[in-house]
Amino acid sequence: MAMKENFADQLKAQSEVWRAQVKDYQERLDQMGEQARSDYKKAMEQMETQAEEARKLAERCQPSQSYFDQRRLAGVAPARGFQRREAPAMSTPNCPKM
Repeated sequence: MAMKENFADQLKAQSEVWRAQVKDYQERLDQMGEQARSDYKKAMEQMETQAEEARKLAERCQPSQSYFDQRRLAGVAPARGFQRREAPAMSTPNCPKM
């Protein structure tokens, strides 16, 4: 009987060790989850900031619409007998050189 009791005690002790390990691993997992969420949020904020900066840069680099294009988009018909000539190439002074 002593052998069975000894085995039962050892099994109970090992079970407590495993229970403590599981608890420790669960706590670590929770901390890692919080860290991962925090890292994800920071990365998303960085990407949104960079996307906004890229949008602003793209706006600066696009030439403004000509007077005629603005009228056409507004639905205003050209005057009678008026012929549109090609405008000279527009430069984009605000666009940084790449």
